[in-house]
Amino acid sequence: MLLAGFLVILLTDPFTSLPRASAIVQECQACRQISKELMKRLASEKHRDPINLKYRLDSQGKKYGKIIEFRLSEQRIHDLLDDLCTAASADATLYRVKNDDQYSLVWNDVKESDSWIAPDKAEKEGRKKELENYCVRLLDEHEDELTGILKEDSGDLEGILCERLAKACEPKTENPENARSEL
Repeated sequence: MLLAGFLVILLTDPFTSLPRASAIVQECQACRQISKELMKRLASEKHRDPINLKYRLDSQGKKYGKIIEFRLSEQRIHDLLDDLCTAASADATLYRVKNDDQYSLVWNDVKESDSWIAPDKAEKEGRKKELENYCVRLLDEHEDELTGILKEDSGDLEGILCERLAKACEPKTENPENARSEL
């Protein structure tokens, strides 16, 4: 009886640690699909004026507060991340790719060749939901770090998100032979 009570507490305790955002087929490609959508949003971003927060009056009747540069604002982060998961999973499909009598799975927006086999409608919808749920877990887990990265405009978003934060992909290493041949 005591053990059953302990299990109920353990299962309902909100402070128990949850697994990291994973448990998706081809996690690295799924993460890259999400970062690709985020980079598309960053590229289509338009210049916005600073946000004026000087609406309060002091005892002499003068306005006070601060003006925040839009790229550093919470509003920008919200605009970028709002519905990101739905958009990232909207066109993505997990294709079966046939190579030499073996199949591998690839997340992509478009069917690139005849060797790519699209799933049936029910599986496609299930995989979209799987990608969307993975994206939500990923953003929830790394929200603070991602906010800082977006405010800093830190360059290689895919590498930072998928390699360093989510650890879904192996870090890209430069091949020393290729580096020498380019010189």
